[in-house]
Amino acid sequence: MRVVGGSSCFESRKYTQISVDKAWDFICLIIPKLQIKVVKLDLINKIINCEDEKNKKYMLATKETNGQTEVIMDATTKVQRVYGMNNNTQKVDEFFEAFEQLVAEHLNSKTCIKCKKNILLNARYCPECGSEQ
Repeated sequence: MRVVGGSSCFESRKYTQISVDKAWDFICLIIPKLQIKVVKLDLINKIINCEDEKNKKYMLATKETNGQTEVIMDATTKVQRVYGMNNNTQKVDEFFEAFEQLVAEHLNSKTCIKCKKNILLNARYCPECGSEQ
């Protein structure tokens, strides 16, 4: 679900293939790629509040509802406006594009039985340790 306002964009997506902890790991991997500064980090509720150089405020969260993992991103400006040319949809699109790429990589991989590294799902031998899978 996506809600776009004059100076903000809120999007919520639900995933059945991944756990809340895995979604949180993916969010933490994406934050440095977006070049935004972490302002507040809530590890218990899995919420990250961030800002970038243009004074835009970001809130990223994960929570589990009805057996699904919900990933939320809310991108707003600090000063709320009724209308505006920049509604922050580009930042939300960048986040979810990177997030879904990580989900796809995760679903196409498995853990090596010997060295515990992530390898391709259909790999017969581990490229890290050489053990047969």
